[in-house]
Amino acid sequence: MEGQPFVAEFKYDGQRAQIHAASENGKIVQFKIFSRHLEDMTTKVPIFANFLIESFSYLLFQYPDVQALIASVLKNTSSISTFIMDSEIVAVDSRTGALKNFQELSNRAKKDVKLKDVQISVCVYAFDLMYLNGEVCESNMN
Repeated sequence: MEGQPFVAEFKYDGQRAQIHAASENGKIVQFKIFSRHLEDMTTKVPIFANFLIESFSYLLFQYPDVQALIASVLKNTSSISTFIMDSEIVAVDSRTGALKNFQELSNRAKKDVKLKDVQISVCVYAFDLMYLNGEVCESNMN
């Protein structure tokens, strides 16, 4: 089949994450991360906006760095009030930006992680915005 076009996507070697977030007046009021099997990877304790934005170092979550990133995006983007996105969380080398394998990510602490104690950096690769500001995104209606 010489000359036939094809499409390929890079497969990230990370952990699937469906991220749910909501903000009011630039402050995060709801945040959840779910695994591929809909396991809640956040915490069972409610997250309060001021505490989350002002006290990242005291939070105990699996991915406090991802939560800090999303809180920063919501704080600095007043046009976003709610979203659900499907993504992949991938371990990265913080010095070079090179992607690491899933084994590196799986060696990262999974419970009660404080932001200041994170030793394995991650990057969030968003690949589908499913819900934005109270509306289902067009890409999911097909």
